[in-house]
Amino acid sequence: MTYSTIEEISDLRLNVFIHHCIHGNGKMIIRVNKNWAKVDSGKYSICKNGTVMQIHKNIYQMSCILKGLIEKYGRFEYHGYSYHSPNNNIWIKERK
Repeated sequence: MTYSTIEEISDLRLNVFIHHCIHGNGKMIIRVNKNWAKVDSGKYSICKNGTVMQIHKNIYQMSCILKGLIEKYGRFEYHGYSYHSPNNNIWIKERK
């Protein structure tokens, strides 16, 4: 059974999530179909068309990429939860 809750996540809180992962303390994944972008303990990697690549980016680049993907697709995974947003800062949080 999947439990979901509704949370308001401000831009500031989302930035905290992203920087927490970029600085080596967590994992964030943005999935779209079978492709994904991931920051895991400060390492950025992507899977595109089944090919996994680790790409070296600086902190600013990783942050911009993740923010852009989250804004575009309205979903991300963080600390064992899946978040998706049907409406701006309102997010539905589900346990993975």
